[in-house]
Parts: sequence; C-alpha cells; structure tokens
Amino acid sequence: FILTNFLSSVGWTQPLIEQRIYEWNMKNPEPLREVIIKSHLRSKSLKKEIVLPPNCDSDYYRAIGVCRPDDLCKTIKNPAQYALRKFQLSTRTADGKKKPVREQLSPEQVEMRRAYREKLKEQKKGKAMEES
Repeated sequence: FILTNFLSSVGWTQPLIEQRIYEWNMKNPEPLREVIIKSHLRSKSLKKEIVLPPNCDSDYYRAIGVCRPDDLCKTIKNPAQYALRKFQLSTRTADGKKKPVREQLSPEQVEMRRAYREKLKEQKKGKAMEES
C-alpha cells in the first residue's frame, strides 16, 4: 500500500506502478500472493484520489531500512515531497537555472536518427552535385 501510494503521488502511471509492484514482489523472501496484489491494484486504480504515503516521522521507514536522512529531510514531511524536491533540484544548475531535460533515446531511436542524418547528408551532396 505504501509503495503504490508513494509511486502514484510522485506521478507514476498505473501500468508503471503495476510493473514495479510485481518486480518488487518477486524480490521478497516471501512474495505476496498474486490475488492480494491484484486486489490492491484494482482498488487503487478505481480510486481517483492520490493518497500520500505515511509521513517521514513514522518509524516505519527506519524499521525497514529505507530512510537515510540528509539535509533536505529537515525541510519536508513526506517521502513524496522528498522525491519531488530532489528531482527539482537535480534539474537545476548550480546557479538555479533549469537544466534542459532530454529524454534518453532507445537504441532503435538512435539508429533511426543516425540513418535520417545520413540520408540528409546524401541529399545535400546530391543537390550540390546538381548545382555544379
């Protein structure tokens, strides 16, 4: 419940949340039964409201070993706020300006881009030869 609330509150889509929950469950020493996960995910998808995970002052996070406080922790109350603030900080340069955000391309996209650029070069060469 906490993981799905966290992921939805920081903007993950339902399909990505489901994928991550199943990956997480496979890593557990005693995985949850699939019917439990499906039931929770179904009820979560039916509710349109975003529910934040428990606040940081809960002993839960320290008990499971996922809380490692840093300076940013002093300014926030909830792990979702921490993740969003950390992301915002990572998208800024040292002088506070926004870094350009560029998506990583898949290998197929890289190959398509390379082929397209080569085709443009060939077209330019062809036009240059026609003109001369």
